[in-house]
Amino acid sequence: MTDIQFEASRSADYWQGVRVGLPVALAATPFALLFGVLAVQQGMTVFEATLMSATLFAGASQMVGIELFGHPIPAWVVVFSIFAVNFRHVLYSAAIGRQISHWSKLEQAVGFFFLPTCNMPASRAAPNKA
Repeated sequence: MTDIQFEASRSADYWQGVRVGLPVALAATPFALLFGVLAVQQGMTVFEATLMSATLFAGASQMVGIELFGHPIPAWVVVFSIFAVNFRHVLYSAAIGRQISHWSKLEQAVGFFFLPTCNMPASRAAPNKA
């Protein structure tokens, strides 16, 4: 495969991902707005809410986090609770591992981080390029 064919293939893959991901992004927008409102109502600043969304990419975990942050409990309880809610992502990652085995370890880690529940069916329907 020539460099030009490889780049064309990557471009086509990218735009296919955009087409598959756009409905998911549109569906997540109301939830994102709801989270923002609830976070600010719980006393978080807009910066803190944005930082939480950027580092905790799971809606259910965000809701658990903002609820627990308002109570006088140890930090490890908050972290453990969020980890428990997110454990399903470990299973999702294992399920698609063979499809992306040709990616570097860094690419896999980033890909797994951005694999929300609603993208799991789309990732399973994608053709296996390995």
